[in-house]
Amino acid sequence: MPYQIQIQGLDKLKGRLRGAGVIVNRHLKDAMHKSVFAVQSDVRRETPVDTGRLRQSVGAKVTGIGAGLTGIVGTNVLYAQMVEEGTKAHEIRPKTARVLRFMVGTTVVFAKRVRHPGSKGRWMFKKAFEGNTGNIKGFFTRAIEKVAEDLAR
Repeated sequence: MPYQIQIQGLDKLKGRLRGAGVIVNRHLKDAMHKSVFAVQSDVRRETPVDTGRLRQSVGAKVTGIGAGLTGIVGTNVLYAQMVEEGTKAHEIRPKTARVLRFMVGTTVVFAKRVRHPGSKGRWMFKKAFEGNTGNIKGFFTRAIEKVAEDLAR
């Protein structure tokens, strides 16, 4: 005599699991967007301003899907690393002209070379990432909860 067990809702569960990848990617991508924009916002707030070029250049993007999902906060401004990490004392010489020209207060100064004393690192990227670690964990925890809720429907 054959025995039979019938599980109600199994077909519905199979259908949900087939679409799970789309649901997971949507919620994880949303969490990643929230994460990079939170970090970007804090980097911009912490970035020192002279002309505003460095602060304005800080961008964020999200690429990939699934296990390849990546969030990037960065800049294409060449001197950003020097501002982030600081510099040792060094000499500055002109590259394309015979002399350097710069302002000291309201006075224009010309020099063949200057001795820069170095600068302290501002660590705006590091501080922003470390300061948002809890937020980032929260964004992804909430994303996982949303996935579970969507799959349960």
